[in-house]
Amino acid sequence: MGAQIDPVVKAFNAKYPFLSIKVLKKDPPELVKQVGEEYKAGIFTVDAYELDDFGLRPLLEMGVLAPSPRRKPRITRRRRASRASVG
Repeated sequence: MGAQIDPVVKAFNAKYPFLSIKVLKKDPPELVKQVGEEYKAGIFTVDAYELDDFGLRPLLEMGVLAPSPRRKPRITRRRRASRASVG
């Protein structure tokens, strides 16, 4: 396979020996084309992708990927310290 993916596959197989994993290596344009065609045909065999932005963008535009939910920034307001007036 490859130096980067080998440890991931080994750890996955150790943790989930009852599942099989198949790593498919292709050039990004070929992979995008294949995944897009399979998705349109109702074939959903891919669980993970390793692509750069240029490979992921077409899959996102085809509707193959769901955009990640963006976290709304939490707005916190500082409370004003109340001062007791002594009179």
